[in-house]
Amino acid sequence: MNNKKLKRNGKKKVEKYCNEKKLKKEKKKKKDIKLEKKKKIDIWIATATLTLKIVQCELIKFLEKFVKIKPRSCQLKDERYDDEDNKYN
Repeated sequence: MNNKKLKRNGKKKVEKYCNEKKLKKEKKKKKDIKLEKKKKIDIWIATATLTLKIVQCELIKFLEKFVKIKPRSCQLKDERYDDEDNKYN
């Protein structure tokens, strides 16, 4: 009788250990999926930001040609523009 009780307790401990291991694996999978989604979102945001900056610079270049505005936020500043005289050379 004592032997049966030991076997039952041992079996329960093994099942409990296996269940804990499964739960850890599932949690890790969920965490990996969340990280992967976050990376994708970060890449999408970076791409969108870069695209917006490029479009902004192109728009400024277009406006410079027709409206003769002074470039401000565009880092691709036109070399022909003279800041001191505020006109093109």
